[in-house]
Amino acid sequence: MLEQTLFLSFSIFYLLFSVLSISAANSIIYVECSQLYFTMATSYESHINSLFTSLSESSSISNFNKFQICPPGYSQSDVVYGLYQCRGDVSSTTCRDCVANSLSQLKTSCPMSVGGQIQSEGCFVKYNNTSFFGVEDKMEMSKSCGPSVVYNMQALNRIDDALAYLTAGNGQYFRKGAFENVQGVAQCVQDLTVSECEDCLLEARARLRSECETSSWGNMYLGKCFIRYTDQDNNNDANNDTYDYNDYDDDDSKKKKKKKRKTNLKQVRRLTITVGATVGGITSTATLGITVAVLYKKYRRDRSDESPPQTSTSPIITPPPPPPTPPPTSPQLTPPPSPPRGHYCNVVGGCTCPIPPPFNEAFFGARNEAYGIPWLSYRW
Repeated sequence: MLEQTLFLSFSIFYLLFSVLSISAANSIIYVECSQLYFTMATSYESHINSLFTSLSESSSISNFNKFQICPPGYSQSDVVYGLYQCRGDVSSTTCRDCVANSLSQLKTSCPMSVGGQIQSEGCFVKYNNTSFFGVEDKMEMSKSCGPSVVYNMQALNRIDDALAYLTAGNGQYFRKGAFENVQGVAQCVQDLTVSECEDCLLEARARLRSECETSSWGNMYLGKCFIRYTDQDNNNDANNDTYDYNDYDDDDSKKKKKKKRKTNLKQVRRLTITVGATVGGITSTATLGITVAVLYKKYRRDRSDESPPQTSTSPIITPPPPPPTPPPTSPQLTPPPSPPRGHYCNVVGGCTCPIPPPFNEAFFGARNEAYGIPWLSYRW
């Protein structure tokens, strides 16, 4: 019983942790649909379905890919382009689930649009009937700023340092770092060149500092890149943390890892309290139910042992009356086995029997009477 309870508790904990991770990655930031539409049951719709299948299948093995669906014999108006970009710190499973959820959301939000794009916490997906591969896009798609707090110059400098690190020319499409209590993350879509990525992130950083100057956290999403930061000491909104789905570790020294663990302390506390309370409640309920079931079963067994045998009160079922006896019929007498040939003779044949058996007068009399033959017709 104890082993079953422990196994149930572990299973519930693992399920809740997985659900929390996946739901965080699938949290939608924005969705945009094209104002141009295609006709249902046309080749373009078929090409969109093929594109979505390719994006979904590829996302299980790579965090970025792009496709162009242009079968031979079709016109340029039937061509469709698409790509996806997962965050650099998510697992292949989380990437696959995020892309699949985003594609499903695009089908719902943009059912007949020739193009659309969606940004989630864990991935970015876009498709259109014109090529956008390698094209810079610095249009502001989404911005959010946390509550303003009173900052001293030292706190503002830490935010500037964190953002400067994220936009430094390190040749990476995904950047992440922590400076004491300030945590930041930035990423570009990988169809851009490295220099184009730098330009996009610098633009996003400038807009973020201008519009979220004294905020405890801020997010800036442009068409092909984003940058985010959060001050863990002043951030009371868990929904705006820079999510760390897979316990991502930077390739820096142990000192930096220790600093990172410190900045994530509030996130860990919130997650621990939430998961612990949920698991504890479910485990307690399951344990209570099992205990009640065991006690009830024991109570029934003890009561059964103490109770004297009881006379059955089931009603006596009277068998149905036998069917009526049919009226008597003429006796069907079965003659005894015929003796061997030569043991008896008819008077008409005029033969004699060499070994006469005992004469059964009652039998032959009754048989002859039944067949209308005088019993004297036979003699030995």
